[in-house]
Amino acid sequence: MDKQDYLAGIGELYAAEVLSEALANRWLELTTDPIERYKIGLFLQLESEAKVRLRPLLARYGISLVEDEKQKAASVAEAEHFATHPWKEAMTALSPLCLPYANRFQSLLEVAPPEDAPLLRFMIDHVSIMNCRYQAWQSVRHRANRRSAPTSWLSSSTHSHM
Repeated sequence: MDKQDYLAGIGELYAAEVLSEALANRWLELTTDPIERYKIGLFLQLESEAKVRLRPLLARYGISLVEDEKQKAASVAEAEHFATHPWKEAMTALSPLCLPYANRFQSLLEVAPPEDAPLLRFMIDHVSIMNCRYQAWQSVRHRANRRSAPTSWLSSSTHSHM
């Protein structure tokens, strides 16, 4: 990977956070359930903080901090889609979308200058969290189905911990 590809990848990191923040913000606007509002509020906080952490890195490389309004509009449309679905269904759809970002950011880490590595590691962990949540929920659900246990407990325990 050459320097231009690396810098483009850094820009992608920021764009992903801008998109995720816009999605979370609009989803929060549309959600009325207090527990879901709390969860989405946490999601919004995580996305906002990650975006802010990236700004000094972009500035160091002269990468624009201007947020693309067209891309944000696409995220708003996605949020409107997610808001029409039950929480678990929306998370099931959203979580696997994070994995390609983690893989892309891992490839950046492999060529990153030492001073960039801690932030790139943070971003990999950050985007992996959503996919890990999804996998953990799927694993619990799979074990419960194998035992033929009633799954009503999944709603309350997963709902209160996500």
